Amino acid sequence: MADAQKARERRADYTQKLARKTEEASNLQQRILKSDLENRQKQFSQDQKRQREAERRIQELENQLAEKIATGVPIGRLVAEGEAETYDVFISHASEDKTDFVASLAEQARSKGLRVWYDEFSLSWGDKLRRSIDRGLSGSYFGVVVLSENFFKKEWPQIELDALLEKEVSGTGRILPIWHKLTRDEIAKYAPTLSGTLALRTADLSTEEIAERLAEMVARVRRGRAEMA
Repeated sequence: MADAQKARERRADYTQKLARKTEEASNLQQRILKSDLENRQKQFSQDQKRQREAERRIQELENQLAEKIATGVPIGRLVAEGEAETYDVFISHASEDKTDFVASLAEQARSKGLRVWYDEFSLSWGDKLRRSIDRGLSGSYFGVVVLSENFFKKEWPQIELDALLEKEVSGTGRILPIWHKLTRDEIAKYAPTLSGTLALRTADLSTEEIAERLAEMVARVRRGRAEMA
């Protein structure tokens, strides 16, 4: 009888200990769940705050950009305020193509608020030609290259093209080719590496339409930079 009583007491004691351990485990699990929930809520709140701040920053940049565009300040000014002279677009061309296309393109682009490096806009009496061109090349993200028979007959425009290609390879610039009075086969003959690049053709689009496409490209880069800021 005594042994049976002791066995019952041991079972009762074991049952009580098991109940306490189970309760402790349950309480611990509840604390963990509560802590996890609090952390999730805190993280969610922080994420919302960061999102609101990002949206506010984007809106500020969009407002600043709209103001800059309205006053004719180029993208380059926004990116590198106070640095070396910057431009939105560098136009590489042969002088023989000015009259029938390039001069009008430069005027149209400038009228849309773009800052254009174009020799007749950017060179003044006494300027060093090469230094000015170098500044224009280094200070422009987009390089508009007007490819024509005249272009490929002259050495200097092709030197500019080489510089623009180096910028594109390094990721600091982008070439926007325009085919002026040339076919794809002729482009492939003169510059095989450019024949596969998407280009605009003066045979297909008016000067106004090409300038509009250029303004859209600049605006697209502006939006991308605003999102990354």
